[in-house]
Amino acid sequence: MPALSAPQAVAWELETHVGLTQRAVQRSGLDAVLRRRGLDAGLHQILGLDPRPAPAGGPQRGAPLDDRGLLDALALIDPALGASPDGSRAPALTWLLAGAVLEGARIERLRNHFLDARRKGAKAEPGVRADRWADAPVAQNALSRASLLDELYLSESAPTAAERTAATARALLCTGAVLHVLEAVGAPANARGDFVVNYTVAGRPLERWAQVRYGLVPPPPSTAVMPRTGLVRFFTAPDGTGLADEVARAHSSPGTLPPRGAPLAPEHIAAAVDSLLPRIAAEAAALLDFLYRGSLELVGDAAPEGPRVEVRVGSLALGTGEIALFVENDAGVRQRVLTRPTQGGTTGHALIALSAVDLQASAFAGARRLVAIYRGVDAAGEPIVLSQVVAR
Repeated sequence: MPALSAPQAVAWELETHVGLTQRAVQRSGLDAVLRRRGLDAGLHQILGLDPRPAPAGGPQRGAPLDDRGLLDALALIDPALGASPDGSRAPALTWLLAGAVLEGARIERLRNHFLDARRKGAKAEPGVRADRWADAPVAQNALSRASLLDELYLSESAPTAAERTAATARALLCTGAVLHVLEAVGAPANARGDFVVNYTVAGRPLERWAQVRYGLVPPPPSTAVMPRTGLVRFFTAPDGTGLADEVARAHSSPGTLPPRGAPLAPEHIAAAVDSLLPRIAAEAAALLDFLYRGSLELVGDAAPEGPRVEVRVGSLALGTGEIALFVENDAGVRQRVLTRPTQGGTTGHALIALSAVDLQASAFAGARRLVAIYRGVDAAGEPIVLSQVVAR
């Protein structure tokens, strides 16, 4: 069976995307986030998918891809990329890198990695605009942010530990895929909607140079990154501060610089690549932190009438959503016991409070852990899933 390699119509080569994603992870706070979520080894925690085929009638969960289908696709990854699971198991970091590879390995996905930032609102030349693709519904893009949020919810709410572990692996696959899409619009041809000339006439000069010059080890991220409050703004923003906006202004591509298809000077190619890759890695790191932003606090208070538990807003102000409580028994099985709507609030605001009477109810009897999950939007209106687990 041949190893997975990138088709010709691509932004950066797969090696470059893996390297950029690795750099982004190193710069981000993802390792600490995973440890807070119960993965004691962080990025090195071994996670596994379920290799069994999906049941008749399709997978019995929210996402449209079953684990067997994912594993079949992942088995085609070139081991030289360092993003291949060992059977159905791999460290958390490997799942994230594998998602970056999956996003760039098929032409039907690559068609959606373009955004002509010079013309606001313009359709991407070959397919769905990159910013819309990264944020597409699950039915349209199985590796989008929507799928990532579904998997983050399942990673805490699924009944068994094995199901929760598999959901965490799938969430990281989706994370890598979303990062790949942002990294792609850091290529001038993709940020300027130059699909035909750059990839079919000019021979992808910047992309090939980056692969030959750096391989899997691009330069480290630059330091200055504009903070952003929404996913789409990482790509393009009304004030022109998105990655595609800035790349389209500062760099040219063969199909958008007259005469069309004329070769770029080698010194121009080298200078462009050397300035672009550190910026892209920094933007990808910022996006990674954005995707895993925020927190909940599950705390106990000694009230006069007896102990109670509150779920409070953590480091990020929240908007409207739903708070759900689960209990976990001694066998590690989790069950939902309570769901309530919430209007959100600022840091420290109590989303829900359980009295001593509540905690003595049969639903909580024998619970080894309490799990709180918030799904809704943050104060900026961006969708988010947050969770907190505490032992009783």
